[in-house]
Amino acid sequence: MGSDSAIVGTRFVNLPGNLFRTRLNDGQDGGAVIDVGHEIVLEKTGYGLDQAAMDALRGFTGITEWGLVGSRTGACIMACGFSLWDAGIPFHVIRHLCAEEKGPMCEVVDTVLQRQFGV
Repeated sequence: MGSDSAIVGTRFVNLPGNLFRTRLNDGQDGGAVIDVGHEIVLEKTGYGLDQAAMDALRGFTGITEWGLVGSRTGACIMACGFSLWDAGIPFHVIRHLCAEEKGPMCEVVDTVLQRQFGV
């Protein structure tokens, strides 16, 4: 996949026995993905991205840096950021396309993103 831009979605899949179910009493899946022209939709079973997701992203050979957006920025964007960082994949956060939780948590998330990733 040699394009220089791509839209990749994620969808949370809450597996039986997952800590989301057993520890947080959350039995919900991520729900439907709104089709905005995704090249692929990656299924994830946790906050971050697994090796299969990293391999799929590396398949987009024309992408030099990924832009992250999200609806629960505090948990998922940070976890995906750590996943990408650890895999050596450059990224930035497109904040105006994030529906962040407001208040003290939002400030903490921004501080962590700046300190850990410079984004």
